[in-house]
Amino acid sequence: MGTARTHQEKVAPKVDKEGTSYVVKTFVAVEDNQPKNSGDLPYTLVKASEAIDYWSLGALLFQLVAGEPLVPSNRDDDCVA
Repeated sequence: MGTARTHQEKVAPKVDKEGTSYVVKTFVAVEDNQPKNSGDLPYTLVKASEAIDYWSLGALLFQLVAGEPLVPSNRDDDCVA
C-alpha cells in the first residue's frame, strides 16, 4: 500500500519529467452556491466553461484510443508525475 498524501501535496501543482507543471483546479460549493476557497490553495479559482467539457472529452477519447490515461494517476485518481 502507498503512503497517504497530505492535503498540500494533493493540491500542489505536479511537474512531469519534461518540467511542465499542471494542476487540476477545483472548488467546493457552499450552501449559497458560492465557491469556497479555504485560502490554502496554491492557485486562483477559474470559472468553469465549455472549454473544460471539450478538454475532458478529448482526454476520454485519448484514453480509449491509447489505452492509458492522458494524465497518469494512481488507483485513487491522484495525479502522479
